[in-house]
Amino acid sequence: MRKLEKIEARRLRKQGKSIKEIERLIGVRRSSVSVWVRDISLTAAQKKRLAGRGHSLEVSEKRRQSRLSNETKVRMEFLHEGLRDIEVMREIDLFALGMGLYWGEGSKTNRGAIELSNTDPRIIQIYVMFLTKVCGFSMEKLHAHIGLHSHLSITKAEHYWSRISGIPLSQFQKTSIQHSISGRGERDHLPFGTFSVGVYDTAARLRLEGWTQGIYKKLFPSQSALHDLTKLRV
Repeated sequence: MRKLEKIEARRLRKQGKSIKEIERLIGVRRSSVSVWVRDISLTAAQKKRLAGRGHSLEVSEKRRQSRLSNETKVRMEFLHEGLRDIEVMREIDLFALGMGLYWGEGSKTNRGAIELSNTDPRIIQIYVMFLTKVCGFSMEKLHAHIGLHSHLSITKAEHYWSRISGIPLSQFQKTSIQHSISGRGERDHLPFGTFSVGVYDTAARLRLEGWTQGIYKKLFPSQSALHDLTKLRV
Protein backbone atom coordinates (compact mmCIF):
# COMPACT_ATOMS: atom_id res chain seq x y z
CA MET A 1 0.00 0.00 0.00
CA ARG A 2 2.76 2.44 0.96
CA LYS A 3 4.58 1.58 -2.25
CA LEU A 4 1.55 2.52 -4.34
CA GLU A 5 1.16 5.76 -2.41
CA LYS A 6 4.82 6.57 -3.01
CA ILE A 7 4.46 5.94 -6.73
CA GLU A 8 1.38 8.17 -6.88
CA ALA A 9 3.10 10.89 -4.88
CA ARG A 10 6.06 10.92 -7.25
CA ARG A 11 3.77 11.00 -10.27
CA LEU A 12 1.88 14.02 -8.89
CA ARG A 13 5.10 15.79 -7.99
CA LYS A 14 6.40 15.39 -11.54
CA GLN A 15 3.18 17.07 -12.69
CA GLY A 16 4.15 20.08 -10.57
CA LYS A 17 1.88 19.50 -7.58
CA SER A 18 2.92 21.01 -4.25
CA ILE A 19 3.74 18.86 -1.21
CA LYS A 20 0.56 20.14 0.45
CA GLU A 21 -1.57 19.25 -2.58
CA ILE A 22 -0.13 15.73 -2.71
CA GLU A 23 -0.76 15.27 1.00
CA ARG A 24 -4.41 16.18 0.48
CA LEU A 25 -4.89 14.09 -2.66
CA ILE A 26 -3.47 10.78 -1.42
CA GLY A 27 -4.07 11.18 2.32
CA VAL A 28 -0.46 10.70 3.45
CA ARG A 29 1.41 12.83 5.95
CA ARG A 30 3.35 15.73 4.50
CA SER A 31 6.62 14.51 6.02
CA SER A 32 6.35 11.20 4.14
CA VAL A 33 5.54 12.91 0.86
CA SER A 34 8.50 15.24 1.30
CA VAL A 35 10.88 12.29 1.69
CA TRP A 36 9.45 10.41 -1.28
CA VAL A 37 9.75 13.29 -3.75
CA ARG A 38 12.84 15.11 -2.52
CA ASP A 39 14.95 13.97 -5.48
CA ILE A 40 12.46 15.26 -8.05
CA SER A 41 13.34 18.65 -9.54
CA LEU A 42 10.58 20.93 -10.72
CA THR A 43 10.78 22.90 -13.95
CA ALA A 44 11.06 26.67 -13.88
CA ALA A 45 7.44 26.95 -15.04
CA GLN A 46 6.23 24.63 -12.28
CA LYS A 47 8.16 26.57 -9.62
CA LYS A 48 6.73 29.84 -10.91
CA ARG A 49 3.21 28.45 -10.77
CA LEU A 50 3.61 27.22 -7.20
CA ALA A 51 5.21 30.49 -6.12
CA GLY A 52 2.37 32.46 -7.69
CA ARG A 53 -0.24 30.29 -5.99
CA GLY A 54 1.42 30.76 -2.63
CA HIS A 55 1.48 34.50 -3.14
CA SER A 56 -2.18 34.45 -4.19
CA LEU A 57 -3.18 32.51 -1.07
CA GLU A 58 -1.23 34.92 1.10
CA VAL A 59 -2.92 37.91 -0.50
CA SER A 60 -6.36 36.29 -0.14
CA GLU A 61 -5.74 35.60 3.54
CA LYS A 62 -4.63 39.19 4.16
CA ARG A 63 -7.78 40.45 2.43
CA ARG A 64 -9.94 38.12 4.52
CA GLN A 65 -8.31 39.28 7.75
CA SER A 66 -8.70 42.91 6.71
CA ARG A 67 -12.39 42.38 5.90
CA LEU A 68 -13.01 40.71 9.27
CA SER A 69 -11.19 43.53 11.03
CA ASN A 70 -13.29 46.16 9.24
CA GLU A 71 -16.52 44.29 10.02
CA THR A 72 -15.53 44.13 13.68
CA LYS A 73 -14.84 47.88 13.72
CA VAL A 74 -18.24 48.61 12.20
CA ARG A 75 -20.01 46.36 14.73
CA MET A 76 -18.14 48.00 17.60
CA GLU A 77 -19.09 51.46 16.31
CA PHE A 78 -22.79 50.52 16.38
CA LEU A 79 -22.39 48.98 19.84
CA HIS A 80 -20.72 52.11 21.24
CA GLU A 81 -23.35 54.28 19.59
CA GLY A 82 -26.02 52.35 21.49
CA LEU A 83 -24.09 52.74 24.74
CA ARG A 84 -23.81 56.49 24.19
CA ASP A 85 -27.56 56.71 23.56
CA ILE A 86 -28.26 55.09 26.93
CA GLU A 87 -25.83 57.40 28.73
CA VAL A 88 -27.74 60.53 27.66
CA MET A 89 -31.12 59.13 28.72
CA ARG A 90 -32.34 60.65 31.98
CA GLU A 91 -33.64 57.38 33.43
CA ILE A 92 -34.44 53.77 32.62
CA ASP A 93 -37.99 52.72 33.42
CA LEU A 94 -37.50 49.57 35.50
CA PHE A 95 -41.26 48.98 35.61
CA ALA A 96 -41.59 48.85 31.82
CA LEU A 97 -38.42 46.80 31.44
CA GLY A 98 -39.44 44.28 34.09
CA MET A 99 -42.96 43.97 32.72
CA GLY A 100 -41.56 43.37 29.24
CA LEU A 101 -39.42 40.54 30.59
CA TYR A 102 -42.30 39.01 32.52
CA TRP A 103 -44.78 39.34 29.67
CA GLY A 104 -42.40 37.94 27.07
CA GLU A 105 -40.31 35.45 29.05
CA GLY A 106 -42.18 34.81 32.28
CA SER A 107 -43.78 31.47 33.12
CA LYS A 108 -47.56 31.41 32.67
CA THR A 109 -48.20 27.79 33.73
CA ASN A 110 -48.12 28.22 37.52
CA ARG A 111 -51.03 30.48 38.47
CA GLY A 112 -49.50 31.42 41.80
CA ALA A 113 -45.99 32.24 40.63
CA ILE A 114 -44.21 35.22 39.11
CA GLU A 115 -41.29 33.36 37.56
CA LEU A 116 -38.77 33.84 34.79
CA SER A 117 -36.15 31.45 33.38
CA ASN A 118 -33.13 32.49 31.36
CA THR A 119 -29.45 31.81 30.70
CA ASP A 120 -28.39 35.47 30.46
CA PRO A 121 -27.11 36.71 33.85
CA ARG A 122 -28.02 40.30 32.96
CA ILE A 123 -31.68 39.41 32.46
CA ILE A 124 -31.72 37.59 35.78
CA GLN A 125 -30.24 40.60 37.59
CA ILE A 126 -32.77 42.97 36.01
CA TYR A 127 -35.67 40.68 36.90
CA VAL A 128 -34.50 40.35 40.51
CA MET A 129 -34.36 44.15 40.70
CA PHE A 130 -37.86 44.34 39.22
CA LEU A 131 -39.23 41.89 41.81
CA THR A 132 -37.62 43.72 44.73
CA LYS A 133 -37.80 47.39 43.74
CA VAL A 134 -41.01 47.47 41.67
CA CYS A 135 -43.05 44.59 43.07
CA GLY A 136 -41.81 45.21 46.62
CA PHE A 137 -40.71 41.68 47.56
CA SER A 138 -37.84 41.16 49.96
CA MET A 139 -34.95 38.95 48.89
CA GLU A 140 -36.09 36.39 51.45
CA LYS A 141 -39.27 35.85 49.42
CA LEU A 142 -37.46 34.94 46.21
CA HIS A 143 -36.94 31.31 45.23
CA ALA A 144 -34.45 29.97 42.68
CA HIS A 145 -34.01 26.86 40.55
CA ILE A 146 -31.35 25.60 38.13
CA GLY A 147 -31.72 23.30 35.13
CA LEU A 148 -28.36 21.70 34.29
CA HIS A 149 -26.92 19.04 31.98
CA SER A 150 -25.72 15.96 33.82
CA HIS A 151 -22.02 16.38 32.97
CA LEU A 152 -21.82 19.86 34.50
CA SER A 153 -20.99 20.82 38.10
CA ILE A 154 -24.01 21.54 40.29
CA THR A 155 -21.84 23.24 42.92
CA LYS A 156 -20.26 25.63 40.42
CA ALA A 157 -23.64 26.47 38.90
CA GLU A 158 -25.25 27.11 42.27
CA HIS A 159 -22.48 29.40 43.47
CA TYR A 160 -22.42 31.24 40.13
CA TRP A 161 -26.16 31.97 40.07
CA SER A 162 -26.23 32.81 43.78
CA ARG A 163 -23.54 35.43 43.17
CA ILE A 164 -25.33 36.78 40.08
CA SER A 165 -28.81 36.96 41.61
CA GLY A 166 -27.93 37.76 45.22
CA ILE A 167 -30.20 34.92 46.36
CA PRO A 168 -28.67 32.72 49.10
CA LEU A 169 -28.24 29.01 48.40
CA SER A 170 -30.71 28.19 51.16
CA GLN A 171 -33.48 29.53 48.90
CA PHE A 172 -32.48 27.34 45.95
CA GLN A 173 -34.69 24.40 45.07
CA LYS A 174 -33.12 21.08 44.08
CA THR A 175 -31.31 21.37 40.75
CA SER A 176 -32.98 19.60 37.83
CA ILE A 177 -30.58 17.38 35.91
CA GLN A 178 -31.06 17.06 32.16
CA HIS A 179 -29.63 13.90 30.62
CA SER A 180 -28.46 14.34 27.03
CA ILE A 181 -26.50 11.55 25.35
CA SER A 182 -25.84 13.60 22.23
CA GLY A 183 -24.22 16.42 24.20
CA ARG A 184 -22.05 14.21 26.40
CA GLY A 185 -18.37 15.04 26.18
CA GLU A 186 -18.91 18.02 23.91
CA ARG A 187 -18.05 21.57 24.82
CA ASP A 188 -21.04 23.12 26.57
CA HIS A 189 -21.91 26.72 25.78
CA LEU A 190 -24.07 26.99 28.92
CA PRO A 191 -21.73 25.81 31.71
CA PHE A 192 -24.07 27.11 34.41
CA GLY A 193 -27.35 25.94 32.90
CA THR A 194 -30.67 27.76 32.95
CA PHE A 195 -31.67 29.79 35.99
CA SER A 196 -35.22 30.41 37.20
CA VAL A 197 -36.15 33.06 39.74
CA GLY A 198 -39.54 34.04 41.07
CA VAL A 199 -42.02 34.47 43.90
CA TYR A 200 -45.02 32.40 44.95
CA ASP A 201 -47.79 34.92 45.49
CA THR A 202 -51.21 34.54 43.86
CA ALA A 203 -52.31 38.10 44.67
CA ALA A 204 -49.15 39.55 43.15
CA ARG A 205 -49.61 37.36 40.09
CA LEU A 206 -53.11 38.75 39.59
CA ARG A 207 -51.76 42.28 40.01
CA LEU A 208 -49.16 41.67 37.29
CA GLU A 209 -51.84 40.33 34.99
CA GLY A 210 -53.75 43.54 35.64
CA TRP A 211 -50.64 45.54 34.78
CA THR A 212 -50.23 43.70 31.48
CA GLN A 213 -53.85 44.38 30.59
CA GLY A 214 -53.46 48.04 31.54
CA ILE A 215 -50.38 48.41 29.36
CA TYR A 216 -52.14 46.77 26.43
CA LYS A 217 -55.23 48.94 26.90
CA LYS A 218 -53.16 52.12 26.79
CA LEU A 219 -51.35 51.03 23.64
CA PHE A 220 -54.37 49.54 21.84
CA PRO A 221 -57.56 51.01 23.37
CA SER A 222 -59.79 49.78 20.53
CA GLN A 223 -58.60 46.18 21.01
CA SER A 224 -58.79 45.96 24.79
CA ALA A 225 -62.28 44.46 24.79
CA LEU A 226 -60.91 41.39 23.02
CA HIS A 227 -58.79 40.58 26.06
CA ASP A 228 -61.18 41.09 28.93
CA LEU A 229 -59.79 40.44 32.41
CA THR A 230 -62.53 37.92 33.13
CA LYS A 231 -61.15 35.61 30.44
CA LEU A 232 -57.73 35.31 32.06
CA ARG A 233 -56.74 31.90 33.46
CA VAL A 234 -55.74 33.01 36.94
